[in-house]
Amino acid sequence: MKFHTHKPLLIYALISFVLFMIVFGVFTQVISNYFTKSLKTELINEATQIGNDYFDACQTEDFDLGYFNYKFRFLSEHYDTHTLIASPNGEILLDSLKSHDHCLNSDNINPFVERTKTGSIIMEESNIYNELGTPIITIGVPIMRKGLIQYVVLMHAPLPKMNSTIFFIYKITFLTLMVAVCLAFIYTLVFSNQTNRTLEALNKTSKEVSNGNFESRVDVTYAGQFGELAKNMNEMAEELGKLETMRKDFIANISHDIRSPLTSIKGFVQAILDGTIPYENQDKYLNIVLAETERLSSLTNNILLLSKMENQQVLMEKSPFEIHEIIRKVLLQFDQHIINKKIDVKFLFYKKDLIVFADSNQIQRVLYNLIDNAVKFSNVKGELIIETTVIKDKVEVSISDSGQGIPEESIKYIWDRFHKADRSRGKDKKGIGIGLSIVKEIIKAHEERIDVYSQPGKGSTFAFTLPIASKTRQI
Repeated sequence: MKFHTHKPLLIYALISFVLFMIVFGVFTQVISNYFTKSLKTELINEATQIGNDYFDACQTEDFDLGYFNYKFRFLSEHYDTHTLIASPNGEILLDSLKSHDHCLNSDNINPFVERTKTGSIIMEESNIYNELGTPIITIGVPIMRKGLIQYVVLMHAPLPKMNSTIFFIYKITFLTLMVAVCLAFIYTLVFSNQTNRTLEALNKTSKEVSNGNFESRVDVTYAGQFGELAKNMNEMAEELGKLETMRKDFIANISHDIRSPLTSIKGFVQAILDGTIPYENQDKYLNIVLAETERLSSLTNNILLLSKMENQQVLMEKSPFEIHEIIRKVLLQFDQHIINKKIDVKFLFYKKDLIVFADSNQIQRVLYNLIDNAVKFSNVKGELIIETTVIKDKVEVSISDSGQGIPEESIKYIWDRFHKADRSRGKDKKGIGIGLSIVKEIIKAHEERIDVYSQPGKGSTFAFTLPIASKTRQI
């Protein structure tokens, strides 16, 4: 057992022990006071009863001494008391004991009798009961008639008799508290061990994740806050694993996308310089080089744009514009691809002119990316549908293709950077997987929504909203 892992448990045990001793001490003191008070009350009641009975018996000719012997014996058995009845001048009239070696006698009862002459009941704890100095309680009760003291009843009850009862209660209380503390300690020990194992597992997993092992998981089989923490740790490791996979894919994709045009540029420039390409053909290959540099520039700009948009560093320059005009303008850029794949394009526009209020350049980029994906993933002789509808004060633009669709398990990831749902479909599915991320950020910056609906084998539909330009904005 490691000290540092169980240090809280040891502190708990020490605190529990201290609290146990305090509680036990206070409890025993309360019990002791309660029994002492109860004993005094009972003795006073018994002494008063005996005194009254003795006075009544003395008023009759038939004095029954047997009754008082029985009472004395009863008190002696139950309270271990020495009981006597004395006159106001200290003469002993009745005594429960024949031997007075260790009890009050005619020589030493006078102080008690004198103190009762005021009519008050006296109570005193003293150490005069026996040679061992065992404390006793002395009770003096005056029996009054017509304002005069007729008799004084004295009782001496040794505390050991009472202490034996109190000690028994102390013992039961101590054992009960000890059992409770032991059970609590055992529960805490089990919980502490379980907690330590969980913390060790969390610590181990966090170290492995920090070292790049995103497959590591915490195995926790019980509920609670630690279970929730372990679950969050596992989810974090899973997300980091996905991010690492996307990072690797991004490096692989961007390396390919950069290497291909650079290889072309290098090859053509080298061929021009060493004369391999004739002078009359140089313009053709220089145009290819220019196209490749534009491709590299576009790739770099997209990455920078996404980074800026995620950091909210791009301001939207909103203005009214006709959305159908922008759609046709963007679609013209894919004219050759549409012809090559024999795609049937359908326009389902709400009406001729539909003015929206947004950043036209950014919305043009959104349309370009969405139409680019639709054309890429449409089958030969497929169908491309571009539709606009008005819902209250919003325009919804939807772009549908008749491709293979997006797998259900991939839909929630399509907006992630560098994510590519399917790397195997078609030779023209180029890109590093940031097109939809840019789309999402642009629509988000407009405080609008974009949704995707897809069924494998039936194609996909992307729909986003834009606000209709008010008359004030149009002016």
